[in-house]
Amino acid sequence: DPGPFEIPDLAEDANPRHLMEVLEEYTPTVVLTHMGSYSAIAPGIWFYEALDVMRKFDFVYADIAAVTGFILKRKVVSEIRNTVGFDRVLFGSDYPVLVGSNIAREVLAVREAPSLTPAEKEMILELNARKLLGL
Repeated sequence: DPGPFEIPDLAEDANPRHLMEVLEEYTPTVVLTHMGSYSAIAPGIWFYEALDVMRKFDFVYADIAAVTGFILKRKVVSEIRNTVGFDRVLFGSDYPVLVGSNIAREVLAVREAPSLTPAEKEMILELNARKLLGL
């Protein structure tokens, strides 16, 4: 079940660009879930918009929950690396919501991703969460 946000009129409400005006005035720490990319019908639906928000505001993070398969593609990794880098990208599993997956499988996907450097893997899996949480 892809859920109600697959309906085009509702999907537009999830566009990260809608945050721009608010983030111009307020500076809370924000985590964009699914890196703007979750969609069963259109994977990566708001990926570039999420990157735009992250590029403009250094207090905006993004997690990769439920979209590891999309995010770890070589082209997508390259796009992240060349626009915002990986210092605000967080691991997320979306478990137990993501059917057919589990946390161990999602962690393994990041650890074994040939497109990521060892430093990027460490940032995603640990360092960025520590920074975000002040640990």
